[in-house]
Amino acid sequence: MKRTICWKRVLSAIVVITMALVSTSLAKPKNVILFIGDGMGFEHVEAARLYLGENLCFEDFSYQGELRTYPADATIITDSAAAGTAIATGRKVFKEVVSVAIPGDGVELETLLELYKSQGASTGLVTTTYMTHATPATFGAHEDERTNLDEIALDYFSQEPLINVLLGGGGNGLDPDIVPEVYTTVTDYSSMSQLDTEVEGLMVSGQFGNTHLPYEYDGMGELPHLSEMTSTALAILDNDEDGFFLMVEGGKIDLACHDNDLERMIDEMVEFDNAVQIAIEWAQNNDPDMSQTLILVLSDHETGGLEHDELTGTTSWSSKDHTGVNVPVYACGINAGLVRDVMDNTFVFTVVTSDGEPAKATNPYPADVTINLDPDVDLSWRTGSCAESHNVYFGVDEQNLALVSAGQAECSFEPGLLIPNTTYYWRIDEVCGEEVIEGTVWSFTTIPGALYVTDITMDYIVKGKWYTAQAKVTIDVDDDSGTGNEIAGSTVCGNWYYNVNGQNTGNSIMVSVEGVVGSNGKVTLDSLHTMDGGLFKLEITDIVKEGLIYCSELNVETSDSITIP
Repeated sequence: MKRTICWKRVLSAIVVITMALVSTSLAKPKNVILFIGDGMGFEHVEAARLYLGENLCFEDFSYQGELRTYPADATIITDSAAAGTAIATGRKVFKEVVSVAIPGDGVELETLLELYKSQGASTGLVTTTYMTHATPATFGAHEDERTNLDEIALDYFSQEPLINVLLGGGGNGLDPDIVPEVYTTVTDYSSMSQLDTEVEGLMVSGQFGNTHLPYEYDGMGELPHLSEMTSTALAILDNDEDGFFLMVEGGKIDLACHDNDLERMIDEMVEFDNAVQIAIEWAQNNDPDMSQTLILVLSDHETGGLEHDELTGTTSWSSKDHTGVNVPVYACGINAGLVRDVMDNTFVFTVVTSDGEPAKATNPYPADVTINLDPDVDLSWRTGSCAESHNVYFGVDEQNLALVSAGQAECSFEPGLLIPNTTYYWRIDEVCGEEVIEGTVWSFTTIPGALYVTDITMDYIVKGKWYTAQAKVTIDVDDDSGTGNEIAGSTVCGNWYYNVNGQNTGNSIMVSVEGVVGSNGKVTLDSLHTMDGGLFKLEITDIVKEGLIYCSELNVETSDSITIP
């Protein structure tokens, strides 16, 4: 018989009390419940809200913000491994990397789960994907490649103390034979519901099926819902007087979005909301003033480029992959006040581990060890708790940074156009009355080369009765090597404007064009054909090549025009 979960307003008081579950105090949380809606953007939340006809429970949390999601390579869009690692460890890594310092020396990065384990707390991972999938792996494993599923499964059981609760899809490296005997293994809802969750020190490995759990839309059969797994995990972990850390992932939100499947995505969002309600209910019963508990609800990245049209009430997708837009974060409980404005996803680690409003500058942009930054990047940070002003130190020598701005009030600094392929270091010292609090040294590296326009040569030819204007656009790359060998293969994008009257205003027609730069560093862009003369104007809008960045500030010119009689 199919079980039907109808948590929607199952506890009518929960939504009402959500706003009350906010602690303004700041101290390291004893209990952390971290929810990750994989692929969940602001528009996904809105779509689920419109479906329910009311706010999702976490939308009523008093503290909200948004997260930047880019990985260590700022020119590409993140994945769940890099984003999960940033959340779990406070450190940027490359795509596909699971909690290992890459870029860097390749050492294992301590995760929030491991930090809480080391302090005697109980820990748990819950997901609707298979257990060795990227997001749970970033909290309990260390691999240079997210596809090392066998190794990720072994990682879960190789570090003492062991993770107390693992509930998610089975298979994919999680062979029952590798699970230590100390664990009780459950394989469906029935066996999970029969656990005696009051047994102190209970260790549970839930291996539900041989892959991801089913979509809510398709029915769960004999397998548990996310809210049921969350309830079971909390009932086990809260036996520990030293507290606990629990990560709960709505992993199939992302999978539905990759398929642009709105119905299945919404059902996954609703069940994700159900799971958060379970955590709120737990907090109301166990820590009513939220003085020891932090609940965070956030996303690792957006998937699908979902957009909702308020006028028509329709939704549309622009992608079947991840996008680079900022994603939401919601918080209630102890340390929730640290969640505000725009934050880097690495700052989540600070929110969980801080024992108060940090005195030093935090939340740097660009984040530490980020590479491939635009040479025209501006720096920004979050001010320390007592700062009256900021001293900015900047340079290429980490040991001898220059004071470039003293006593400034702003939390931003413009270093000017930087040199490509160069590592820069910077530090913010906070001035608090007579005291100066020295900040952390952060670093970033600029893009190896910057693509830009060095010349536009306009001409026209006659093909029969048709006029064709042509622009030979020379592209250069400032890579300091003198070779310019990265130029070929770059795509130049532009707009042609045509006016039959030969004027800059009036009856203009625009057509978008693009062309690929040849080995000579040039590209020719044809205009539209016409039997009449007139004014032809070409505007370069972008130059695209992976690993290189278009730096319009370096352009000799971005447009030119020619009049054809």
